[in-house]
Amino acid sequence: MRKDAYDDLQALAEEHFKYDLQESDSDTLKAAASKFSTHVRIGCVLGMGLCLFPVFRLRAPGKQFLPSLRAADKPTNLKFADQRTEPVPDFAPHLYPSHIDDLPSNLSIGLGGFLVGGEMGILAGSVSSSRLIKRDPESRKRIENALINFRADREQIQALEEQKKGGNESVLDKPF
Repeated sequence: MRKDAYDDLQALAEEHFKYDLQESDSDTLKAAASKFSTHVRIGCVLGMGLCLFPVFRLRAPGKQFLPSLRAADKPTNLKFADQRTEPVPDFAPHLYPSHIDDLPSNLSIGLGGFLVGGEMGILAGSVSSSRLIKRDPESRKRIENALINFRADREQIQALEEQKKGGNESVLDKPF
């Protein structure tokens, strides 16, 4: 498709929106879209909020483990079979909890919560908005007809553009 096809399709959709639907139908669609986006936003926020618990839950054992590691008796020398003795370096002063170390795990947990919450919001929003659209059977039929007409017009436009480009290509020439 052309690069400016988005503008043409948007104008076509607005024409169908204006002439194929009544005012109550367009209000219903706007309310359904608003309800859907609200559910997605709430899902994303809740998903990220629920990830705060695992983030703090993972950080606490690390904070408890490192001081006990420093206080524990550690070997200072390593004795080999040939009676050679090598000193073991002490890494305890270098072991401390760092916010830089926590950043990758916190980001991945937060991103996971965002995605899971967003998906749950999409699911809840689609169910809720479909209920809103299905509430009035006559309005639903008009909305479905407008969508069918829009899709038919879009397919006709795409077919005309293919013919203009020289749609003599073989099916095997097109990518899958």
